[in-house]
Amino acid sequence: APRGAAAAGAPARRARGAPPLDGVALGAVAGDRVPTLGARGGLCIGGGIVPKLGEVFFRSDFRRRFEDKGRCKSYLAPVPAYLIVSKYPAFVGLQHILDRIDT
Repeated sequence: APRGAAAAGAPARRARGAPPLDGVALGAVAGDRVPTLGARGGLCIGGGIVPKLGEVFFRSDFRRRFEDKGRCKSYLAPVPAYLIVSKYPAFVGLQHILDRIDT
């Protein structure tokens, strides 16, 4: 195998302390979408591997790439990013709705 490549079938490993590339790519894409959608109240990230990364994700270059959008930087800087960590977030929302219904 080439230097730095994992053997076929072997689990891929990442250097300890190295930021995940998922954060870099996701930050760039999210930074494009938020102004398009007008999502000034916040960006919610959930599903897949990102919630499993937890704080490691936020230590990545996600925020830098999210805000690195030239003229849109001042628009994106105050937009918060939230990480959905609930195993069943749809049920949390459903319970909130049900709690508000008068019976």
